[in-house]
Amino acid sequence: MPGRLADLAPEELQAAFLGAFRGVPAGPSRFLGGETIDELFDRVLPALDRLLGDPSWDPAYLAGRSTAMEELWAQYRGPQPA
Repeated sequence: MPGRLADLAPEELQAAFLGAFRGVPAGPSRFLGGETIDELFDRVLPALDRLLGDPSWDPAYLAGRSTAMEELWAQYRGPQPA
């Protein structure tokens, strides 16, 4: 089963946690051996686009893991200076 920390060797942990989000994340990069960046975007961005385009929504609360939320919002705000 992808994404199980117990399946990672100790020397693979740093790359598993941080590798997908170093620099510009590549679409096929996997976070913790689970979902790819492309799969995350394919699953979440259409729903987020619908929410943002719906004028009946005023405030909205979106919750998620910090790395996933950072990548999702980066799609909307564009590259940020280092």
